[in-house]
Amino acid sequence: MILCRVNGVRRIGCGNGGYALGRLLFFGLIAVLVFWAIRSYRRGLRKRQEAAHKEPPSIEGEDMVRCAQCNVHLPKSESLLSDGKFFCSDEHRRLHVQQ
Repeated sequence: MILCRVNGVRRIGCGNGGYALGRLLFFGLIAVLVFWAIRSYRRGLRKRQEAAHKEPPSIEGEDMVRCAQCNVHLPKSESLLSDGKFFCSDEHRRLHVQQ
C-alpha cells in the first residue's frame, strides 16, 4: 500500500497508478473493437466471394415428363428413357417391361 500526501492530506495510491489502469482498460477496449471490426470485414469478404462463385439460378424452366408406370411428373433430366417412354426409377421401368 502506497501512502503519500497531497495538499496536506494523506491518500492511498498516489501517482499515476489509477491513470495507468484506466489507460490499460482504454487500449484494451480499443484492441477488442479493432479485432471485432477486422473479423467482421473478413467475414463479409468471404460471403461476397462465396456469392460470386455460386451459379445464378436458371430463369428458364426444365421440361417435365410423366412416368409411364405411375404417371408422376418429374424433370426430364432426372428421368430414365426406355423404348421412347420416360420412367421415374429403374424399378418402374422393369415393371413396365414385364407387363
